[in-house]
Amino acid sequence: MHSSQINNKSFLSSFTRDLETFENAYSVLLDKAKERYVEYDKGGHDPNSHWDIQRKYLGSEFDLSRNLLVIYRYFIGVNSMRLLFDCPPPTEDQQMSEKMISIFFARIREIHLKLLKVMKKVITIENNYNEFADIFLNESAHIRFSVGGCRLDKFLISLFETFRYMDMEKEIMDVLRSLLTSSKGLFPVNDIYLRLRQNGIKLKSLADTFDQK
Repeated sequence: MHSSQINNKSFLSSFTRDLETFENAYSVLLDKAKERYVEYDKGGHDPNSHWDIQRKYLGSEFDLSRNLLVIYRYFIGVNSMRLLFDCPPPTEDQQMSEKMISIFFARIREIHLKLLKVMKKVITIENNYNEFADIFLNESAHIRFSVGGCRLDKFLISLFETFRYMDMEKEIMDVLRSLLTSSKGLFPVNDIYLRLRQNGIKLKSLADTFDQK
């Protein structure tokens, strides 16, 4: 078999595995988010509570939605970049490229449907307004950039701190690891991994994952 064909098949296997790993980790996070939404909805609409307390619960509900969508958007963005920069150009292997893109969008669709199911009671989707799209596209949810590029470490640390505050530390860990794994080749993930550990975020080692690739 030609070396380029072997490399293409290896990338396809790695890419598919990473998508599946993220979907599994994100699904666990979404299941926990469902519990938090019930809690926040109850506290935010408790007629016996002061408005300030209700507002705090409703604010937490929005923060949870925003951060779930930030994760989803980064997953889409980083894997789109992988396809653009690592996927074989159509002129070299159009069939392989199309297969990768098809797998990617099929996976996005599965994740999207579960995300909508979890969030359907806390976001507004009408004919002339889609709150899901509003939050997803809102500039305030973008990863901040600085001189030298995207500070992925700060982004992941921020996610960790947010979900730890919501008592979802256990569920966010595998999601962070998956996002970092998918960022290999685009960002200095080994350095970022060390920075996360220095900030008390003890992710499982990335060595085994990268060795498989």
